[in-house]
Amino acid sequence: MTERIESVRSGGNTRPLLALLAVLGLMSAGAARARAFTAEERRFLAGHHALLEASSDPCRLASRLEAQYKRLLRGARPAQDVADILATAEGKPGVPLILGDGVRLANAFALYDDQTRTVYLSSAALTPRVIRTAGVCPSDESLAALARETAGVYVHEMAHSLTRKALGAGSVATSEDEILAYAREARFLAGLKGWPSKAVAGELGRRRELDELVRKNQKIIGLVKGLQGQDPGGDGFKKFPGYVEQLEKIRRRMELLQAREGDVDPFQVSLAAMVDAWKDGWPAFLRMMIRQTAPMPSLGRRAENLNKSRSFLEASRAQLTEEAPGTLAHEVAERSVRLGEQDVLFWGDQKRVEEALAYYQRRFKTVRPPPGRR
Repeated sequence: MTERIESVRSGGNTRPLLALLAVLGLMSAGAARARAFTAEERRFLAGHHALLEASSDPCRLASRLEAQYKRLLRGARPAQDVADILATAEGKPGVPLILGDGVRLANAFALYDDQTRTVYLSSAALTPRVIRTAGVCPSDESLAALARETAGVYVHEMAHSLTRKALGAGSVATSEDEILAYAREARFLAGLKGWPSKAVAGELGRRRELDELVRKNQKIIGLVKGLQGQDPGGDGFKKFPGYVEQLEKIRRRMELLQAREGDVDPFQVSLAAMVDAWKDGWPAFLRMMIRQTAPMPSLGRRAENLNKSRSFLEASRAQLTEEAPGTLAHEVAERSVRLGEQDVLFWGDQKRVEEALAYYQRRFKTVRPPPGRR
């Protein structure tokens, strides 16, 4: 879950649990029988639905950040349109925000878990961003600054919770779900006064200029290569000195930009890039999001997703027969079977998939940037 849009965050349920656990060497039957689970492995797998667990939070970071997030949402402008998120956050029972650990948060800043209806903030990702001294909890001022930097994340994960609630029990995470959450996040941040910081905006501009210089450099080199085999006295070679001069200017400018590299949080830079894409218009934003969410199942590929979910369910059931009842591996395999069954039911119901697609098509129209935003 943040490259952030870069795998710093993950919304919704993570489906390929077998693959995740295989990374740890846990789900192969041979590995499971060859040795017992270590205490570290149990720490990762125990807790909420095998792959999440609540973290110790002595400084009440989650509840204090949640209060700051709500304060920012209360001050949002109509164009940011977060009234439904604020109503859910302040309602009963609401959607809890807690500090978490686990495999599903290993590469994520935050995620929404539909089975527990909870937003988890990654303890590992959050801790380095908190200003504190030994034995002293961070001040309200430092948490207020952190909340401004990460409020978009909160909007994103709460958007997941609202969408999954609207689609009803048994719905699954899709690329459309992720795109809608990113769009809501981008719209909110685009209207957040003072965001991004000047340092982040400057770093994003520096990187973009470097990218453009690289493209120009490659284009000119291509033109130079095109002179091969031509008559040195011909018209083509008359342009050669100009090419050399342009390449030298590009080299000097790139060296200057590279020397200006600052210590800026890449998480914030990637957020700024996403918001800029949203400001450029829906087509530009959608192109970025399609690339970002390509590995996720899309509602437009129902038959393909149904076949994949059937294969996953079959593999999960086979795994279940390999594990002894009462073991942790058996519990994890049971959960994989439950998720696989949910996937098969959802993707096998053509009417429900069509209704979900229609829902997203309606919602996408409400989150697009106004024409002429840039």
